[in-house]
Amino acid sequence: MKLKDKPLEWWKGRSFVYWCKADNKDERKINYTFNWYSIGQGLTVEHYTSDEPVDPLTMYRIRNSKINEIKLIDNEWFVTLDYGCI
Repeated sequence: MKLKDKPLEWWKGRSFVYWCKADNKDERKINYTFNWYSIGQGLTVEHYTSDEPVDPLTMYRIRNSKINEIKLIDNEWFVTLDYGCI
């Protein structure tokens, strides 16, 4: 079975970059909910889309996040990512 054919539930807890590499030709829009946990600030929730530019530090955090939830709705991806100390 190819990675891109795995059920969406299988991706929970896995690396976001790993999911992206499973089908690098997929050009559908991605809607991110980005949960960033830090000891000093607690939980910060941010929202992005793949159409928006983000600063390099935020992109680093997104790339090093774990998938909490992933859905395909109306041909757009909706991904919830977790980053930081959980």
